[in-house]
Amino acid sequence: MATILDFHIQPDKKDAYGLQIFERGSSQPLLRSCFNYDLSYITQFEINRLEPDRKDPQGRMERIKEFGGKPYDTLFTVDGDL
Repeated sequence: MATILDFHIQPDKKDAYGLQIFERGSSQPLLRSCFNYDLSYITQFEINRLEPDRKDPQGRMERIKEFGGKPYDTLFTVDGDL
């Protein structure tokens, strides 16, 4: 039987985030952890590049994949900090 997991990521301390994983419909977390992730490189320019762009939707999707790939690697690869 398939299980749906909900990931809750919240700021904890400077450059640190709390992660809780819940089974869908449950209020008891299956996992609690913390990971470091430096967002100091994010400038307003970078944030604006993630906004919808009717002229370049494919480019926006590539930027979102790149941006999301960094925390994904941190959480889900052997080399990650978690």
